[in-house]
This record gives sequence, C-alpha cells and structure tokens, in this order.
Amino acid sequence: MFVVGITGGIGSGKSAVTDYLETLGVTIVDADKVARLVVAQGTDGLAAITAYFGDDIVLSDGELDRAALRKIVFENPDERKVLEGITHPLIRKEIARQLSEALCGRWRLLWRRTNRLMRGVVRLFELRLCCDCRDE
Repeated sequence: MFVVGITGGIGSGKSAVTDYLETLGVTIVDADKVARLVVAQGTDGLAAITAYFGDDIVLSDGELDRAALRKIVFENPDERKVLEGITHPLIRKEIARQLSEALCGRWRLLWRRTNRLMRGVVRLFELRLCCDCRDE
C-alpha cells in the first residue's frame, strides 16, 4: 500500500489532481466527503454536535444545518475548537477505515482537508503532494 496525501489551498487543483488519478484506478479517500459523512443524519457525530450546540443546528429533515453551525463556530473560536474536537477524531477514524478497506496492491490516496484535521492522520502517508497554482 502506498498512501499519498494531497494538500493545497482553496482552488489549487486538488480536485483536478484526484479526478485524474481516479481515472487511473487510484482509490480516493476524500476528507471533505468523509467530514460530511460523519455528521450525516443518524450518526454519532451529529448526535454529539446536537448535544453540545442544541437542536437549532438541525434542519427539519434531520440533517445538520451547516449555515447555522458555521455562524456559531466562525463567530467564536472556542466553539470551533469544540466542534473540531467532536468531528476530527471521527473523520480520522473513518479515513483510516476507508483506507483499510481499499483494494490491496493499489495506491490509496487521501485528499487533505485542513491542517488541524491532519494532525492524527499524517502518519498514514508515504508521500505528501502539495497542489499550487498561480493567481490568474
């Protein structure tokens, strides 16, 4: 197994790189998708977030109200740390699970989401690749 961590800023080309690699048969574990998965309706992640932040951050269909939660955590760094304390361990665990389930003998790839998220995941990489592009 060879694991590559893809890093880069917003709009730097991470998606283009992973889309291309996927056409070559590389297994992609996308941290952005995992972050949504662990807080989906009925998950322990959503239950923990709701227990701390209250029912006002849940939509009528039972899904997370991302806009409401975003407003709370961007206005208060301490609340953001609480949210990260809930979600980051769940995200790291799910990333590790998905990597372990990927087919043996293939490259596995992780698309990095944030620096703080990666603290417990970086040991999984054999190589980190940073995407960058010119402002144009």
